Amino acid sequence: MHRDSHEQADAPMESLSLGDTCVCLPLRQHRLPRPPRTDVELRSGDLSVFREPSGLAHHGVPRVHAGTAPAESGPTGRLNITPRVSGP
Repeated sequence: MHRDSHEQADAPMESLSLGDTCVCLPLRQHRLPRPPRTDVELRSGDLSVFREPSGLAHHGVPRVHAGTAPAESGPTGRLNITPRVSGP
């Protein structure tokens, strides 16, 4: 589990999943009661968009389902692309 707490921009954060399907744990706000967990599957080509305060919530990918990538996607495994704004 991690938090995206170092972002420098107010724009939504976008995350593109490519390759094997993964299980994503839901967003959980720090210090709030935890609701029943509903895991989300992210498949190749899925785009997740987070707005504040979602990026500050804990989330993570504990499991990748090997061999589930579309044949046309090329190499196996999972690739996540999340553009970041860095610097002061």
